[in-house]
Amino acid sequence: AGRAAVREAEAEEKAAAQAARAAQKAADAEEKAAAQAAARSDKEAKASEAKAAKDSEMEARAAAKAEQAAGAAEAKAARQAEKAEKATAKANSAAAKTARFEAEANAATAAKKAADASAKEAKQVAAAYGGDESVAAAMEMLREAAKPKAD
Repeated sequence: AGRAAVREAEAEEKAAAQAARAAQKAADAEEKAAAQAAARSDKEAKASEAKAAKDSEMEARAAAKAEQAAGAAEAKAARQAEKAEKATAKANSAAAKTARFEAEANAATAAKKAADASAKEAKQVAAAYGGDESVAAAMEMLREAAKPKAD
């Protein structure tokens, strides 16, 4: 009976030791899994952080490019406005010249018409009062009178 009790106690001790080892293995496995999960989440966090940094860098580059493009467009618009101003000034100058030439041409035409009318009138008067010589003299007088006076 004593031996049976000793064997039973040894068997119980062996079983308890096995249970303790199994519990220790389970605890080790759980700890390992937790460590792996922590490492995984840390890796994911770092990857997500890196992606966020990359995204913000790309956004900053895009913003800089947009700003540069806006500046270039602004400069181009300013150059075009300047060109348009110059073209307008040239057109205004040309229009003024044209108007002056037209006015001069009109004045010349009016002077010619007046001279023609005076010549016609002089011929009629000369014909009424004398011959061809007086017509020639009257024409010469009219020509002298039509010439612009020197200041």
